[in-house]
This record gives sequence, C-alpha cells and structure tokens, in this order.
Amino acid sequence: MGISDTDNRQRLVREIAQVFKIDVRFQSSAVMALQETREIYLVGLFEDTDPCAIHSKRVTVMPTDIQLASPAEQHSMFKVLVRTTNLYD
Repeated sequence: MGISDTDNRQRLVREIAQVFKIDVRFQSSAVMALQETREIYLVGLFEDTDPCAIHSKRVTVMPTDIQLASPAEQHSMFKVLVRTTNLYD
C-alpha cells in the first residue's frame, strides 16, 4: 500500500513545525486548511505571472515572471520606489 497525499502533507507540516518546536501535533482539519491556503496562494501567483510572460511575448512562465509577480518582490520594489521618489519636490 502506497503513501497517500494526506500522509505526505502531514509529514511535511510536522517537519516544518519541528524546526520551531519539538513534539507538535496537528488536527487533520488544520493540515487541510494549510493545503487549501497553499493552493489558493499558488493559483493566485500563477494568475499574476501569466501577464508577465505575455508582456514578454512568451507563452511559457519563467522564474523571472514568478519573481516579478510574487508579493514579496512587489513589496520590496514598492519600498525602493518610495525611497527613490521624493514626493515633496
């Protein structure tokens, strides 16, 4: 009998959680909530990467498209824009 996706997800969640605290337990509903959240984030990220690829006249999403579309990258680009733009001139 093979390992199910649920077992893999639970194992991954436990491995990550043990970095922060030893002997952590999770309800299966919590693991499923994490899975749903991850799926929603990834779908949104790929929806945001598609216009980047189209703008570059490509149909294939590249790592640079993901970097441009990621919220962390957008946040850091916004901070750079704010620093370099003097709004009081």
